[in-house]
Amino acid sequence: MFSIRSDAQSILRVNDLMKQKNASGGIGKIKSIMNNEKFQALFLGRTSMNRYLSRRIGIIIPLICTVLMSAVVMSSTICYSQQNVKEPSTGRSFPAGVQINHNGKEDTLKLTGLAVRKKFIFKVYGIAHYMQDPVNVKEEKTAFRDILTDGKAKQIIMEFVRDVDAEKIRDAYLDGFKEHTTSTEFQQIQSTVNQFLGYFSKDVKENDRFVLRWLPGGVITAAIQGEEKPAITNGLFARTLWSIWFGDDSIVDKSKLIESMLGK
Repeated sequence: MFSIRSDAQSILRVNDLMKQKNASGGIGKIKSIMNNEKFQALFLGRTSMNRYLSRRIGIIIPLICTVLMSAVVMSSTICYSQQNVKEPSTGRSFPAGVQINHNGKEDTLKLTGLAVRKKFIFKVYGIAHYMQDPVNVKEEKTAFRDILTDGKAKQIIMEFVRDVDAEKIRDAYLDGFKEHTTSTEFQQIQSTVNQFLGYFSKDVKENDRFVLRWLPGGVITAAIQGEEKPAITNGLFARTLWSIWFGDDSIVDKSKLIESMLGK
């Protein structure tokens, strides 16, 4: 349990230190209080406090996390890097790295590249891909093989730059699953595909985000327009989903999604 009295005292102490931030040791004391577990827990996700601290001393509470829970995945916490990288075609910014705490183990996912999804001449969304311990390689095919292999955590973030009907989103995913499987393979994952398509029930608006993660063991988690969906565990489904962007018939310039793995 938290002590309201002690937490309030911590807040007042921070405020006092703000006023004397230029004094010797002032910033260090502020950070010490901010790193206190109870203080962080009290304000986790409180953007008003984040903005307040940012205005006063130019720092943000380091643990602004999105917690994703599901029946299959015990616990996964995501923390985004404060450093952003811009996708040049859409102008959308994405974090340079993602830290996840999955089942008690902390891992860092590094940005492997950025790309844009276009339909004809129209830009649909900017996309960023992240991977746990990506290895520098000389050939693109090696990078794609590593990404499409289960074992390392991976994440995709899509940020839309235009409105899209929910039906068109579902149709696009369905086409992607069919194009990257044989008829036999599609039959094996069809019920899982139907479950996944059911996650896209709302029309997409500009600036909406989809976040997909492929965790070890063929586990797919999804946060669609900020709404967390039930986890799916199916290795073939996971590989097929990622193949939409990294397979032979990728819907984006997949070479851009592995640029950091090629040392670019």
